Amino acid sequence: MIAVLDLIDGADQLTLATIAGLVWPLVQAVMDRVEWTANRRRLVAIAAAVVISLVAWWMGSYPLQADMIATQAAVALGYAQASFAVLKRLGVLDWAGAVTPGGESKSDYEARHRADDGAEG
Repeated sequence: MIAVLDLIDGADQLTLATIAGLVWPLVQAVMDRVEWTANRRRLVAIAAAVVISLVAWWMGSYPLQADMIATQAAVALGYAQASFAVLKRLGVLDWAGAVTPGGESKSDYEARHRADDGAEG
């Protein structure tokens, strides 16, 4: 994240918009869903262009605030990734998926902490 900030630090808005525009098709390809129509894909691309333009303008006009927000986002993302890894390893996320609507079904859920795990015979 910091390397990206160093790359775009001091760049003008047109350069930022160009970089984001070149990267956007990859982002949209990752987000794409089978049920999306061609019109929906176009609307997503148009909305992304508007957002990218506004962000590029904002970063060019207020670079110190952009650096602060990027730093805070990187810290939040780091903590979120670390807590996800710990909670997934402990099975808490699997349990939460089993007891909430839309998640894993309770019949398919198998606890990772079953009492008979160590009793192999």
